[in-house]
Amino acid sequence: MKKYLNFLGLGVEPTGAFLHAMRRTKTKAELFSVCASHLEHEEPMALEPLVWNSRPPT
Repeated sequence: MKKYLNFLGLGVEPTGAFLHAMRRTKTKAELFSVCASHLEHEEPMALEPLVWNSRPPT
């Protein structure tokens, strides 16, 4: 599942915080908690990926 989130996570938010936190999870519960904290909101999200000026944050 993390492999897919590495791809999809590039469009979640511009700072890379989601990718950073998601990559460091060790359990399913931790992963779902990170996803909930970044994805469960009422704000609209763009349908196109973010444009990076340089390499994405790791």
